[in-house]
Amino acid sequence: MNTKGLRVQLLSDSESIDAIGKIAAMDSVATEPAELPASDQRFGIAEAAGIIAVIHTSAEIALLLAKAFKLVRGQKKITLRTPRGSVTIEGDATTAEDVILAKIKAAAII
Repeated sequence: MNTKGLRVQLLSDSESIDAIGKIAAMDSVATEPAELPASDQRFGIAEAAGIIAVIHTSAEIALLLAKAFKLVRGQKKITLRTPRGSVTIEGDATTAEDVILAKIKAAAII
């Protein structure tokens, strides 16, 4: 896997992070575990989890999230964090990739 690219930290509940990890592995997106400080528990998630993905474009992360939303039950919130800022994407199995991409581009974090 090519590990050159932008490192994006993704934070959510453990079910969503597990789904992102599975999709990333299938799509050959490099990932690594992320340690979450206690301050990241502010999401109100009982089991907050994180992963770092190495991506090359905002479209790549939008596709990854769209596929992950299809694997989880119900409405989920996933926060993307980069050195330029963060954005929380809320979605479910019906959330389209272009909707996710528009939110990422509007936040101007990638």
